[in-house]
Amino acid sequence: MPDTDAEQVLRASIHLAESFRSICRAHGFREEERVPVISRHDPSVRYTNSTISALKPYLSEAVSERVFLIQPALRLRNFAHMKRTASMSPFGCAFMAFGLVAPVSDLEEVTAMAYELFDQLHIAREDVEFRTFHSDTDLIASAVLTGVEPRVSREDPSPFVHAFGMEGVAGRNANLHVTSGGASRAVANVIVIEREGVPIGLELACGITMYVTQLHDISHPVWAGPAAGVRPWGVDVMSADALHSSVVLAIEDLPARSRGRGGNYRDFLRIIGANWGPQEDQLAMAASEIVTAELALRAAASPLREGNSELGHDEVVAKIIADYARVELSPADDDPPRAR
Repeated sequence: MPDTDAEQVLRASIHLAESFRSICRAHGFREEERVPVISRHDPSVRYTNSTISALKPYLSEAVSERVFLIQPALRLRNFAHMKRTASMSPFGCAFMAFGLVAPVSDLEEVTAMAYELFDQLHIAREDVEFRTFHSDTDLIASAVLTGVEPRVSREDPSPFVHAFGMEGVAGRNANLHVTSGGASRAVANVIVIEREGVPIGLELACGITMYVTQLHDISHPVWAGPAAGVRPWGVDVMSADALHSSVVLAIEDLPARSRGRGGNYRDFLRIIGANWGPQEDQLAMAASEIVTAELALRAAASPLREGNSELGHDEVVAKIIADYARVELSPADDDPPRAR
């Protein structure tokens, strides 16, 4: 798939969400409502950065329910990388997460569900690698029982350890890598959740853009999401990621300010100005393209929890234009990162 084929990227993303939902429902999982990206439900994070951020209440005891979620998310790891190195990391900031939690007794079934999704997406099993640590015998057994030969590491355990931002709670994970076009990327994690070393539940954690990147041999995950439509206009990948992230924050009517979350939004807008420097009409068209795709993908996500609201297309585009103009005119203490 060419990187510029935004319609195909969107169709592939929606198909993936619908395929995951179909598998979960067939296995008797209940769909949870999604939460805002600006986190007011999880004090350990500034933004909802994964499905587990919204599903943490299920971890207060041993997990007894089987629930799944398709959730817009924002991670600042690439943002920090941009500010530190003036270059992109292998990831984008904004993406659509999907995943589930289940009782610890369901490990073989959850592993099998991950491979059912590969099958539905026509990802050949020989292109999938189940990587885990040698001491995680339960994860190794779940792979073998699914008919998969795991790749077992005896070296650095850090890629197989997961943090939840909850005291005493940690995870042991298997990383599912898909190889496409000579590149291998992790697209999903099967995680055994533990409290003080005792297993209490399971998580399957995934991101739509990583799947679409590998499914269609796309050069960078930013071009495998709602920002795909702006690449034909010569927008660089850093500005595209910053604009998509700005759209995600503007949808929730976040003000552009000097500090906190508003400061993050302001910095994303400054990155756009420093690297792309669009005229108002160019920014309006690019924002419209991304907002249209983002809202279409959200329509395929889990329903928004009652009591929350999101701005519509025209409101978001107008807000982006107004906030960008205001930020460009305001003085700043430092220079935004410029792509090398």
